[in-house]
Amino acid sequence: MNKKVTIALVGLFLVTATLAAGCTSLLKSTPTPTSSPTPVPTVKATPTPTAGPKDAAAYFTGILTNLKFAIRQPLGHTINSIGNDVYRGTVARGTTTANVEIQTYNDIYDTQQGAQSYKNNFIGQGYVQRDDQSTYWSGTTQTGEAWIIVDTTDMYVMAFWY
Repeated sequence: MNKKVTIALVGLFLVTATLAAGCTSLLKSTPTPTSSPTPVPTVKATPTPTAGPKDAAAYFTGILTNLKFAIRQPLGHTINSIGNDVYRGTVARGTTTANVEIQTYNDIYDTQQGAQSYKNNFIGQGYVQRDDQSTYWSGTTQTGEAWIIVDTTDMYVMAFWY
């Protein structure tokens, strides 16, 4: 068999195999655009484990601003001895300047335990409990006040004191 016949038979074989495999055209087709609904963005606040420290600090700064606090010292980031992200700074409202510490947790149980730890710490420093709810605690001394905000959705505890 000569070369031209062999090449022609191989080419015919490839065309036949391609058609048998379901391809109906050897030419490359351009897909026709179809309309699809425009996706609606979903907004979900997730500050911590997935966000980097700068993103989470910005998130918490936004919360503090929404609570009508002026930021006096921007939130700094550290990781405590048990591996939780901790953000510390100073805020003010009116003539009162307070320290703020925000600690993130991995689950609801740890968040609730963290809030209890802050509460016990404040009581140990002499703060007398004024209000105690599942998402909020406050206490006072003769010279200052302390507050705890507990968020079990985004899993953080925010503590203020002066």
